[in-house]
Amino acid sequence: ERGDLAFVETAGGFVVDMDTLDSAVVPRVNIWAHRRSPTLDRGNDHARVPQTWGQVLRPAVQLSVGGREFVRLDVLRTGGLYQSQWVTTTGDYLIGFDFRANSADELQQLVTTIPSLHFD
Repeated sequence: ERGDLAFVETAGGFVVDMDTLDSAVVPRVNIWAHRRSPTLDRGNDHARVPQTWGQVLRPAVQLSVGGREFVRLDVLRTGGLYQSQWVTTTGDYLIGFDFRANSADELQQLVTTIPSLHFD
């Protein structure tokens, strides 16, 4: 079981755009939820997949943001797309935030929004 949302940047900020989930539109943030399974139970488990997408810029590291534990991994994907993936768990789900950008600077600007997350 999984669900996905994509937020793309416009002149007025970020908007939800379901048509860009698998496209090259950047900068953007994909937010997803996958049901936990025996092989994908923790954020570290999920971090194994992006490590195969290109050059690892920041190896998987566990971070605490707003009292919630995340695993962060940054990759320069084949083709030049920068991606920072942040994964946490809640209940039976892995929740992921995939930040995608054209440059390292643009990616860093997107990633600075992560402390504004609030989980109830």
